[in-house]
Amino acid sequence: MNGKTIYSDTECPKGSRTETVVLHDSGGITNPPKADLLMLMAQRKAAEREDTGRQAVLTMGAPQSTSEECVLLDQHIQYLDSKVRQPQSAATQDWIRQERSKARDRQVALHC
Repeated sequence: MNGKTIYSDTECPKGSRTETVVLHDSGGITNPPKADLLMLMAQRKAAEREDTGRQAVLTMGAPQSTSEECVLLDQHIQYLDSKVRQPQSAATQDWIRQERSKARDRQVALHC
């Protein structure tokens, strides 16, 4: 009408140019462009390859002292924090949160 765009859920006046708009209930969540998804997947795979060796070092051998265990726990928490910054499934995010909580609980028990 008079060069204006009007959205309505009722019928438009006669002589108006109408166009149907389909609305999807996405809850405010939209998918990123496919190119971004491919880039994120490539970054995640590269990070997983990089972390493979580091994870093996963190899980090998028992610490010799409480202070050494505190250092290892701190490194493990840093590792988990780096993992959580990567695109992960909800189940993986939950697992990381649980592992981080266990490590923090152990730190408290050791008075790190």
